[in-house]
Amino acid sequence: MNRKCLDCGQKLTGRCDKKYCSDHCRNSHHNKRSRRINNLIRRINRRLSCNRRILYELNPLGRHTVSREMLECKGFDFGLFTEISNAEPDHAIYFCYDQGYSFISPHQVLLVDRSRLEFNRDMRKLRAVYN
Repeated sequence: MNRKCLDCGQKLTGRCDKKYCSDHCRNSHHNKRSRRINNLIRRINRRLSCNRRILYELNPLGRHTVSREMLECKGFDFGLFTEISNAEPDHAIYFCYDQGYSFISPHQVLLVDRSRLEFNRDMRKLRAVYN
């Protein structure tokens, strides 16, 4: 029975259950298999990080209102976020890691910083301040 390395195709000698001729070929084979998935995750994380950076730059005080248009002009992608907090009915807060946003109106967006936002408070009070 002629067994060959799954990565480079070299003839294998030694144990009968051996699949690779060296550690290099074993690592190379597994890296090739997972490259597509890792690249997808890398691209998504890059876009999420870009969203987070935009929110962070526009929200220096922890709570700020901006126009939806301003976020879109800076390249913000509203379809990518890491978490949704439904602390208040009908008003979700979308988070990109620690930076969040919520729609006050179709054209106004409230930006929040999770580290400065206390979830134990009534979210309606927060809405009342910015409405």
